[in-house]
Amino acid sequence: MELESLLISQNPWWNRDFNINQLPEYKLSRRFSFDDFSKYLNETSLMIFLKGMRRMGKSTLMKQMVIDLIEKQKVNPNDIYFIEFSQTFNDLPKVFQRIKSGSFVFLDEIQYCENWRNSLKEYYDLAKAKRIIFSGSATLGFTKEKESLLGRFIPIQLNPLTFREYLYLKYGKDFNKAYRNSIEWQTYIFYGEFPELLKMESNGLKYIYLRNSVIEPLVTMDISFYNVEKKTEFLNFLKTLAANVAQVINKSNISAEVGISRPSVDRYLAILQDIGVVKLVPNYYKSARQVISSDKKVFFSSANLALALLSIKSLEGPETAQFSGHIFENAVYNQISPYFEEIFYWKRKQKEMDFIVKDSNFLKCLEVKHKNNINNAEYLFYKRSSENIGAKSFNIVYNGESNLKEGLVNPVNIDEVLV
Repeated sequence: MELESLLISQNPWWNRDFNINQLPEYKLSRRFSFDDFSKYLNETSLMIFLKGMRRMGKSTLMKQMVIDLIEKQKVNPNDIYFIEFSQTFNDLPKVFQRIKSGSFVFLDEIQYCENWRNSLKEYYDLAKAKRIIFSGSATLGFTKEKESLLGRFIPIQLNPLTFREYLYLKYGKDFNKAYRNSIEWQTYIFYGEFPELLKMESNGLKYIYLRNSVIEPLVTMDISFYNVEKKTEFLNFLKTLAANVAQVINKSNISAEVGISRPSVDRYLAILQDIGVVKLVPNYYKSARQVISSDKKVFFSSANLALALLSIKSLEGPETAQFSGHIFENAVYNQISPYFEEIFYWKRKQKEMDFIVKDSNFLKCLEVKHKNNINNAEYLFYKRSSENIGAKSFNIVYNGESNLKEGLVNPVNIDEVLV
């Protein structure tokens, strides 16, 4: 397809007879990230980079901003360009030649374009565009480029849905009335972190979606941008990490289990962090050097993804009973991670605290309990440990009712953390 025909097909709002409410994205609720997107667009002239793994709704967010520009900000539709790149359409310089000055430019899946960083830098520095917004899934090497884009863009990370956002998108503004439901929580754990899943009724279809539309492209297309050739090896590594969510990773053991070298373990971890699939949480020390060198816990940004990788469709069976606690801890991490500057775990010998969160200059401790199995002596240990750490507060995050003596502690129910 020629460039002009493709642009016309991707920008239907150029047609005088087109009503913006005809876009499918018009009726969709907006992700919480839209507010930051709007603020950055109006308060800075920097480029905006929407980043995140596949199926997070980056394209939808862009289209919703197009709607906002036309409908609320009264921007001329002919001054808005939306270009979605692919393996067959990836000539970024040619696109820039076609765009008229003073336009809003949305570039979706820009990683398909060869040498896109330099092309983007050159065009931005010419100051021809009113604003530039670009999206991509693969970003490794951003800071290693000789002509870096750093200082020219603001990133917006689109993470999997939190439980709160899941309920908002599903039930609207009145979601608080519907969320106190263990079935809803279980649905979220398995099939609630990707926006597209909310449109599906069948769990079987949701599972197929995760396998075919998230995992398959991840281990075939996405890692190709990082020059990973051993795709089966990479998938085995990913499954091994999924089996160890919320646990301290032993790189030597993983190396032996998967049959890869230690440098490959480090490289694959770096790729997965860059794509946004996993996050590594360090042990807490007052010394920054000790924090950096400490053993790390691995968390998946999506529990849905970890469970699908392991073909787990229920946490009730005896073979997954021990795993359910780790999944619950991973899910709690995903609810708190967007709201705190830094997150650690704390471990000394055999004693461990699940999370220490840094909120401005204050530390807060959280111990996660999937089952109602903490006694008063354990609680007192956690409380003393949090005081020794210098934490401002300590809470038990539990799943259900507390069995602690009244007056000893006011635990935080999972509802309070997740919503």
